[in-house]
Amino acid sequence: MPRIEAFTRPVLTKFRSEFKESVKELEAKFGVKIDLGNISYDSTQFTSRITTTVVSEGVNPEIAKGIAMLKKYGSRYGLTESDFGRVINGQREEFTVFSLAPRSPKYPILAKSTKTGKIYKLSASTLKR
Repeated sequence: MPRIEAFTRPVLTKFRSEFKESVKELEAKFGVKIDLGNISYDSTQFTSRITTTVVSEGVNPEIAKGIAMLKKYGSRYGLTESDFGRVINGQREEFTVFSLAPRSPKYPILAKSTKTGKIYKLSASTLKR
């Protein structure tokens, strides 16, 4: 790829993809998962958070992240890490709790539909029903 003239959405999409490939060796070497977060940018620079999570052998990194989020922020919503995988009934279907989005105060609970596997954001009041 030629040198970058300016940061644009397509350039950053390509950068994210190549970043993910580039860190695979580090992930394997240290037993971690490295994620590049949301990117803010203008034409000359971009910023992003890099999150590195320890991955226990045989544990899916997404599961480990979900449990860590519930452990850290769950008390805000009456949840604990043991609520990971808890099935809750929505209005029309069942959901499985798998993580939290603490920066989304209106809909902080991330849950998967047990029928479709699609991810939904749910309000804390959904748990009380």
